[in-house]
Amino acid sequence: MKIIKKVLRRVYFLYCRAGKTVASHQRGVSLKKDVTFLGLPIITLMADSTLEIGQRTVLVSTTMVADLGVINPVILRTVRPHAHISIGEDVGLTGTVICAAKSVTVGRHCLIGSDVIIADNDFHPITAPNRRYERDPDRIGAKPVVIGDNVFIGARSVILKGVHIGDNAVIGAGSVVTHDIPANTIAAGNPARVVAGVPPIRNLSALREAGMPDGGMPDFNDLAGLQPIVLASSSATSQTTH
Repeated sequence: MKIIKKVLRRVYFLYCRAGKTVASHQRGVSLKKDVTFLGLPIITLMADSTLEIGQRTVLVSTTMVADLGVINPVILRTVRPHAHISIGEDVGLTGTVICAAKSVTVGRHCLIGSDVIIADNDFHPITAPNRRYERDPDRIGAKPVVIGDNVFIGARSVILKGVHIGDNAVIGAGSVVTHDIPANTIAAGNPARVVAGVPPIRNLSALREAGMPDGGMPDFNDLAGLQPIVLASSSATSQTTH
């Protein structure tokens, strides 16, 4: 039985590797060194649009290796010509859906939890007439989304158009992010609001010693100044998020 499992696992990983090879030859796709597919993502690009995935990034599209499971495979899709999706190095995506009409940028070292949706457009007009069938891009809202370095987005969160999430931020599971989230803060809710600050780093030397090779850890000089943000009241929260 152990031998059968070992053989099946080997066949599965060869299958994933073949899928990666096919994806890497797709027009507009650029996969850097050591990108890993666990399960096969869905990648569809409109004409003259591009997808770039940084080195050592992992795309999990199967429940077999996802603690929370996944509802769907990773989906990376442009919905208009000339759109761009950029995913930095050392990023983890699990059942993540990214749809770009203009651009979606994900920084380095980010953790994107199970079944997160990131979209830079509304897909349909907000105005009522002909909403279902309207395809004129001038009537459908779209603004770039930018996610900074070392951001942790909890499972089943939704990041909407025009949002900028700052470095080191944490987004609580199930949040709907409709406006910018400052760096070094924790935000949660629908709509998401800042509820706390990211705890300070107390033992920087230990983190340096445990750092990954080949530039796998963030720039510690950027992280050294992190301090907690204390929100005394709801009014303070409001001031922090604008």
